[in-house]
Amino acid sequence: MEDIPNVPAADVSMEDSMAETIPEVVAPGHTEDVLMEDAPAQGEPTASAPAYQFQEGIIEDLSDEDIEPIINSGGKRKGVATRIPLLTRKAHHRSKKRKIHVHMKPIINRLNAHGEILCSLQSEVQSIFISQSTEAKEIGAVKTELQEMRSELGSLKQLVSNISEFVRVQLFIPAPLPPTQSVPEEVSQGHQGHLKLRMLVLGHQGQWSQWQSQLGLKLL
Repeated sequence: MEDIPNVPAADVSMEDSMAETIPEVVAPGHTEDVLMEDAPAQGEPTASAPAYQFQEGIIEDLSDEDIEPIINSGGKRKGVATRIPLLTRKAHHRSKKRKIHVHMKPIINRLNAHGEILCSLQSEVQSIFISQSTEAKEIGAVKTELQEMRSELGSLKQLVSNISEFVRVQLFIPAPLPPTQSVPEEVSQGHQGHLKLRMLVLGHQGQWSQWQSQLGLKLL
């Protein structure tokens, strides 16, 4: 078996420091596995050590160092830039209060116009009621006048019947005798009845003229 030469401690510490500085200089996502070989010291034989011993340590260091700069974005290390926070996919919508402006002047003007129309309609309805009441009063007055005319017609009918009786009596009265002759009692009684009938006719004629004057005034 071949003897593995002892690597000095200074060389090992430099190797570790170089391994730590690799992820700081290289950008994240672009790290490459770099194999570091120890340079032989002066006077030492050039014996190549197995590569797998140093590869495992470098891979472990790289895996640890690759995670730390991404997660810890503090200011401990000068070479690592601070990580910029990613924007969210959903846009941030601000709640805006909408102010609704309503113009009240045209609405008030329209309401005033409707109120005026309603007032005019109310006044017209009241005038219609008043006119109907006046018409009812006039109709009542006409009814009273008709009743008066009916009563007057009844009195006129009575006058006509009296005149017919007077004419009938006059037909049966004999002619008057001369004054030298004695006048019978029947003739004197007939004459008195004639006078009474004449007075009755005259009274009815005055009532008739009065009724005609009243009727003419009412008709006018």
